[in-house]
Amino acid sequence: EIVHTYLIETPSSNSNTTNWKKAAIEINHLFLNAGVAQDDIEVEIINPSLAIHQISTALPNDPMILAALEGQRSKVVNFLQSHAPSHWTSVAFHMRHHKLRPNEPKRPTILVFFRIGSVSRYETLEQKLAEELKSAPIPLALEFLSGEIDLCTRGPPQIPRAPMGLNPRNGASIGRRGDDTEAGTLGGWLMLKYPDNKLIECAMTCFQVIAGQNILDSSVLGTKAVEASFSKNLIQVEYPAASDRKFAIQSYRTHLQSKLNPQQLVHCQKELDRLEQCDRSPVIGTVIYSSGVRTNQANRRMDWALIETPRTYRANLPSPASMFPTDQSRCTQHSSIPIPYATDAGSQVRAIGNIGLSDWVVKSGRTSAETSGQVNRLSREVKWEGYNNFITQEREVLGLSGDFAQPGDSGAFVTNADFELLGMVIGRDANASDYGVGLVTDIRDIEQDVKAMCRAIFALPS
Repeated sequence: EIVHTYLIETPSSNSNTTNWKKAAIEINHLFLNAGVAQDDIEVEIINPSLAIHQISTALPNDPMILAALEGQRSKVVNFLQSHAPSHWTSVAFHMRHHKLRPNEPKRPTILVFFRIGSVSRYETLEQKLAEELKSAPIPLALEFLSGEIDLCTRGPPQIPRAPMGLNPRNGASIGRRGDDTEAGTLGGWLMLKYPDNKLIECAMTCFQVIAGQNILDSSVLGTKAVEASFSKNLIQVEYPAASDRKFAIQSYRTHLQSKLNPQQLVHCQKELDRLEQCDRSPVIGTVIYSSGVRTNQANRRMDWALIETPRTYRANLPSPASMFPTDQSRCTQHSSIPIPYATDAGSQVRAIGNIGLSDWVVKSGRTSAETSGQVNRLSREVKWEGYNNFITQEREVLGLSGDFAQPGDSGAFVTNADFELLGMVIGRDANASDYGVGLVTDIRDIEQDVKAMCRAIFALPS
């Protein structure tokens, strides 16, 4: 329930809270005497520098810290499965410090997330778990937070980034044909190479993007729609996603009715013409393989789909360096050395790489466009509610200057400063820190999964 709140901030030097309660009550009476109902107003007094406002950074390359945290992983998960099996959602391992005190020592911390709105004796649980963690070789902090993993397909409709082409580019809005509620990201293009030298030109996104609201429907699980006998399961993919396309067309039509200067008028008309042309023939391809909802042998969630789309097949372009000025977004959290990253008109993603722990990485997504982040050194434990509650370990990317991923970014390719394809965004957590954390599946895991399904390997377009 939303309550109007009168918030008073005190100077950081004011740490004497003796009279705060009395002052808040007196101020509240002023509102009541003015006719405001008791239930309609609250008064809070806060000293921001003393308030608990911890933010996360990626773990350093410190063997002692990493071993200590990893050594408590199974203990924490087992504790949660025993004491709060229906409430916990994920466990992360970060360095934490107060937002307003960036120079204070960072503490290795175990973050336990619980389903939003769930009710339990969390204070007692936290005390019990903290007691068990005292056996760790170094002091470890523990935090209980509310938060859930978001699969990043249900963002609000939006206007595709301009200038919009008649064919998609990396990070474009796509969706399942006929689905006007879900939207995701076209990560990019891959060539499937078979042992008999057969080649298929594909685009890749997440399974959740093409499955839509039918994500647990057996007719789309592990889709293999190559042969005619599977024709009833054919899933066609549209660009842009229907929800974005309809919203953008209406928005541009409305803009054209308003007062625009000549330059704005030309821009709106061009974008509207392209959108209407796409609207007449939005299908860009058909899903030929997909993972369904399951885990691989490394205990990671498999969430991918390959779309046969020779008409749109093209080289993958890296996120432009102009989107990442020389500031914190181009530095690691534990070094002030800028990461060399430069792009030009000829830059392409030409190789498949191995995702490195602490790597600086970028992605281009349908919603949050170009963002940067740092790969965390320890994976997150995730319990997937609604999917038989299976538990996996997923790679995290911590946003450096903003959310690394937002709803609608699922499917975005993740690349590094060497223009190597490292993985794909499958979800996010917006509750760990000021900037949202992205969950990323390693491209090598996806390639092995595809090879096991259809015997093909990946190659990148040149």
